[in-house]
Amino acid sequence: MVHEEIDEKVEAQKKKDIINYRNKKRTSRIFLFAVTIYEIVETILVVFLLFLLSTLIISKLFGNNPELAQNAFSVAFVVVFIGGLVLGFIIFKKTVQWFIEKYKLEDKLTDEVLYHYKKQTKDDKEEAVEKWKR
Repeated sequence: MVHEEIDEKVEAQKKKDIINYRNKKRTSRIFLFAVTIYEIVETILVVFLLFLLSTLIISKLFGNNPELAQNAFSVAFVVVFIGGLVLGFIIFKKTVQWFIEKYKLEDKLTDEVLYHYKKQTKDDKEEAVEKWKR
């Protein structure tokens, strides 16, 4: 009789753990979808603003010489595009880390998602390097 009660408790705990894991997976999927949309919009916005800024600067600096302005804009186009993408990714990562901390989503997301977005300490980085060396 005692064993049956223990088995029932273990079984109930397993069911509870499975439900909790499924909820975390569902929440993680929704979170990943939302932050993906945010990343796309935010990066496009950063690139657009940098293009606008570079166009204004080039037109002010080289307004009198259209040929030189065209060459400067050609170079700036590539630099601004790549720089905007990198800056967009950096801003995205920082804002998602802040969002997770502010709304305390650590217990609502799966460990894989949290590991991907969490701030890594020096010990975490060293542990990851050691894991990859094996």
